[in-house]
Amino acid sequence: MNHPFKKHPLALPFTIASAIVLTGCQLNDDSPDNDTSTTTTARDAGTSDASVLFADADTLLTHQTNATSLTLYYSADGAMRYNPDTQQVENATASVESILATRDNWQQSLPHLQGDVKGFDFDFVTANIALKQWLKGQLLAIAKDGDTVLTATDVQPARALDALYAEQAETLTYGATPNAGQTEFRLWAPTAQQVSLVPYQSASEEDAQKQRQTPIKMDFDAESGSWHVATTALNHGDYYRYQLSVYHPATHRIERLEVTDPYSHSLSTNSTYSQVVDLNAPALKPSGWDALGAPHSQQNPTNSVIYEAHVRDFSALDQSTPKNLRGKYLAFTQNTTEPVNHLKTLAQSGVTHLHLLPVFDIASINEEAAQRIDLTDHFSTLCDKAPSLKETPRLASECGNNQTIQATLTDLATQRQC
Repeated sequence: MNHPFKKHPLALPFTIASAIVLTGCQLNDDSPDNDTSTTTTARDAGTSDASVLFADADTLLTHQTNATSLTLYYSADGAMRYNPDTQQVENATASVESILATRDNWQQSLPHLQGDVKGFDFDFVTANIALKQWLKGQLLAIAKDGDTVLTATDVQPARALDALYAEQAETLTYGATPNAGQTEFRLWAPTAQQVSLVPYQSASEEDAQKQRQTPIKMDFDAESGSWHVATTALNHGDYYRYQLSVYHPATHRIERLEVTDPYSHSLSTNSTYSQVVDLNAPALKPSGWDALGAPHSQQNPTNSVIYEAHVRDFSALDQSTPKNLRGKYLAFTQNTTEPVNHLKTLAQSGVTHLHLLPVFDIASINEEAAQRIDLTDHFSTLCDKAPSLKETPRLASECGNNQTIQATLTDLATQRQC
């Protein structure tokens, strides 16, 4: 049987979506009853992308401009699937159909889709459907022309979430906020079915292995789509993560995940754990911090003259910077080094702002000092940390030399040119 499903402008490949959503997550396998495999099974024909999207909380759009109806299906447990042979949706908890083509109100906010899609209005209230609850589960849409299935696809919910929650959500403070002997935690996760706060303890800040404590249940705020709890169990300096039960479109399952806080002010080595930080804590303030004023007016950004510097490259190879500070943030605090003197010269020349980058975690870089490699290290050190190099024909012979990594790579490049 041939199925007339094709790619189109509304489609969102889930190989991309899963890479975005799963980054920084780990599956929690503490419960023997909870199968948390991340293996993605073969997807059913017609549901390999999300080609129906919410334009708002009442309107769904499809690229099938010949469609005469659009049916939205919901599964609370993620067990729903479309059978292309029978052209039926199996294991759905509920469904709602619309044959009412929408007015063009949505086009003002989505002008780039005009003429390419068709909208359908849904009256979820009259149908006695709690859309907020549906958005916590699996959604699938079927567009038909009469009795003919034109497309069967997953659904993009983002604009419905905005319409339902954004106004109230924008008024709240997120992350960990220490206040009067307790800490408030708030996470915006409107599609999560359950969220808990998981404290982690360690003997010291340097101890990478932290002990998982009893999770603390968080309460869902149906007006903002956020989860909240206030507790005395965690204070300034303590570590934590969030445990979520959430439907994941890449695996078509309810997954149980442990993730760091997207609103973290601080994280542990390699961003494994979030850390509660009170930005007003005296220990975090350099001398004179409270009295510090901006050296230039910030009222008119067009008057700014910005110099961009890479945190590591600023001092990594500079001999005037103390060796233990090279490539580090503290290199910017050295008043007499050549890089800092260069900044002073730039300031005298009219530069007003310094833009540092990157100042966020880079997932591909291991922050453990014992696992780091510099170009000035011996190539044999690289081989010890990456044993597979000893089995590589072109590089195995280099593992025993006393040259630096930089010198070895230069020699290899020269040999290749020859």
